[in-house]
Amino acid sequence: MFTLGQKQRIVNKAADVVISDASGAARATTGAVVHSSDSLDIAGFGSFPFASMTDIKFHRGAAAAREIAEHVCLVPAGTVAGDAIEVIITLNTGRYQAEVLAQNFIGNGRSIKFSTTAFAATPDADAVRTAVVAGWTAYKNLFAIGTPFLEIANGTTADDIKTTINAGFESITVEKVELKRVVQGAATQNPVKLASTVSTAGSEGKGTGKFLEESIRMATCYNTDPYGVDTDGAAADIRGTYSALTFTVGGTRDEKLGIAYADQNGLTFSTSFTVFLNEGSTGMLGSDGQIEKIAQAAVEIATATGGGIGAGSIIATDDTTPDLGKEALVIASGASVNTAAEFIA
Repeated sequence: MFTLGQKQRIVNKAADVVISDASGAARATTGAVVHSSDSLDIAGFGSFPFASMTDIKFHRGAAAAREIAEHVCLVPAGTVAGDAIEVIITLNTGRYQAEVLAQNFIGNGRSIKFSTTAFAATPDADAVRTAVVAGWTAYKNLFAIGTPFLEIANGTTADDIKTTINAGFESITVEKVELKRVVQGAATQNPVKLASTVSTAGSEGKGTGKFLEESIRMATCYNTDPYGVDTDGAAADIRGTYSALTFTVGGTRDEKLGIAYADQNGLTFSTSFTVFLNEGSTGMLGSDGQIEKIAQAAVEIATATGGGIGAGSIIATDDTTPDLGKEALVIASGASVNTAAEFIA
C-alpha cells in the first residue's frame, strides 16, 4: 500500500478540529501550553501528534480585492482641434480569467481600444480627461458588452482618470493606459503611456471558497474518488474564506516485508497535510477560537518549545515581505507575525 505525499481536507466546523492533550481532552484556551504529547485531531482526517511534525505553516485567508488606479492624462504632442484620441488599455490577468482575456493562454491579456470624439478646440489635459471618460461610456453603449472588466471615471484631481476593476474580475489588473493622437494626413502617431498610481492593489484573494471549489477539491461524496472530499460537511463553501494550515509529519516506521534488510531497518517517511479552515464558522476565528489555538501551537512548534518539539519553520519578528517558505504565521496582507493574537487580529 502507498501513501500520497500530500493530503488535503476542508473543515467547516470548529468542532471538527481540536487540539487534544495526552489524555484525549481538548485544550480549551489559547494560553494552554502545547506539549509534545498533544495532538491535532481532525474529524474524518486523522490525529497528528505535534511531536511528529517537522514543519508547519499557517496562512490567513483574504477576500478578493478589485484594483483601483489613477492615471494622469496629458495631451499627445500635436493634438489640435479636429483631432481625436485613441485610448489603449492593456490588461494583465491571472489564470481564472485567462479564457476571457488571453490571446493564446500564454501571453498577457488583450488591449481594450476606443476613441474619443474629435475635439472642437485644441485640448488641455482636463479636456482630454473628460473626452476619455465620455469615450468609454460611448464604447460600452455602442458594443453592448454587458458587465465590462472595468469602469473608467473622473479621478480625484482635474487631469486624472480612475480605473476600477469590476466585481468578479479581481484577477484582472491594468498594466498600462496609453493615449495616441488620431489624425489623417500625418505620419504614424506613437502612443504615450500615462503615469499611474495604484490606490488599491488587485487580488484574486487567498483561501477563498471559489478557489477551493475550482482548484483544490478533487471529489465529492457522490463519486468514487478515494482521495477526494468524502462528506457533505467537508465541501467548499464558495462564499467562505479559509485559513490554510500546512504541516509535515515525518519519522521512521518498521516494514515487515519478509526481506532481511527491510526487517532490520526502519524506513523514513514524510507526508504533508493541508487543512483549510472556514474562518466564518462559529468558534473558528476569534479569541480562543480553533484558529488562534492552532496558531499558538504553530508558534511553539516553530520555536521548538512546549516539550522539545522541533520544526523546520520559523517565527520571526513582523515582516511585511516574509519568506513564505519559512515563516509559520502569515496574515491576509501577506506579512508575517509572531503571535497568535496578531494572527487573528
